[in-house]
Amino acid sequence: MLSPETAQRIAPRTVRTTHVVGVGEGEEKVYHCFRGPISLDSGIIESMNTTATHLGVALLVLLAVPACGSDEAVSASSADAFDAGYNPPVESTEIFAIRCSVCHGTSGVGDGAAAVALDPKPRNYQDKTWQASVSNEEIAEIIVKGGAAMGKSALMPPNPDLESKPEVVQGLVFIIREFAKQD
Repeated sequence: MLSPETAQRIAPRTVRTTHVVGVGEGEEKVYHCFRGPISLDSGIIESMNTTATHLGVALLVLLAVPACGSDEAVSASSADAFDAGYNPPVESTEIFAIRCSVCHGTSGVGDGAAAVALDPKPRNYQDKTWQASVSNEEIAEIIVKGGAAMGKSALMPPNPDLESKPEVVQGLVFIIREFAKQD
């Protein structure tokens, strides 16, 4: 988990949106998404009985996230450290809560609601070995281009809408780097 100080700095505003998803013969499942930590109730998780169902739910979650392909890169700061007083933009915290935590989880260990259906599992941002092996620029490129474009998992969707928002991408890199400070 993030330290209380960091959590306070990057805490997203809460905004509710609703998604209606057909799940079977005449059935609908209504998801209320909040800009904040995202979770699915245990009834939804328990109702997923097959791998195909898991994958279908993950696909629906990913489709609810605005993401498309892009060939352009966005570069974050070339330094691998942020200034002590750096605060990520609010938009970065909102995007992490809405798009990233679905798979990577609110604590960054790759245990988000959709992770159960993914193979390979999402990156564990608390993994200090991985953190030391990747630059801020590489993380920024993966965020914008997606996993497939970078030779990683195609399950990591691209975020081309962030290509023109390097400050937001830098904020996301900061949030990812903060998970390395967890015990």
